[in-house]
Amino acid sequence: ELLCDHHEAVLCIGLSSQVSGTWQAACHAAARFGDRIQVLDSLNVSSGQALLALYAAEAAQQGLQPSQVIEATQAMLPRTRTYGLLADLRYGARGGRIPAWLAPVGRWIGGYLRVENSKGRIRPRGLHLGTREQAAGRFVRRIAHAWRGTDHVRAIVAHCDAEAEARQALAALRGEIPGLSGAWIVECGPALGAHAGPGSIVVGLQAWRPPA
Repeated sequence: ELLCDHHEAVLCIGLSSQVSGTWQAACHAAARFGDRIQVLDSLNVSSGQALLALYAAEAAQQGLQPSQVIEATQAMLPRTRTYGLLADLRYGARGGRIPAWLAPVGRWIGGYLRVENSKGRIRPRGLHLGTREQAAGRFVRRIAHAWRGTDHVRAIVAHCDAEAEARQALAALRGEIPGLSGAWIVECGPALGAHAGPGSIVVGLQAWRPPA
């Protein structure tokens, strides 16, 4: 109500509907206000979701109409991905985000789990062995491979009490992706921190283009 009192239209960019009920809750709340509040399923979490919110804000700031902001942001969904490197798999297993059997396996072999979003779902995609520094380096090289030929890549690196690892990951991303043109380091929010656990990092990458 407060936002509608001060703005012509409101766009809510929610967590992927495949991993959270907050998107559905936002849709129910928005229905009370007709077309003035629109809810967009980001199909991402954390850093990827943030990149989409930033993009929508830029589109609005450039003077695009609400419907144009939504259309431009929707077009960025397939150009935005989220990746995570989980240090302690017990947290994800407790929350049901990763298979329970992976937690003891990860502890036994000392691996760090790589997860990626695929069609809105967060799925395990690989296990990186070695020290934390070695695992982070392998993680970055793996996720950067698909982005090396892309221009104007934006990155947000979020961390769960692991700022040093986040800075290391961002430095490695700059070396692996020549087209990286904008990057930020942020702290993970409490919800993601509860599922990912301390020491984890989450990387959002986006093939940016001017809103139009």
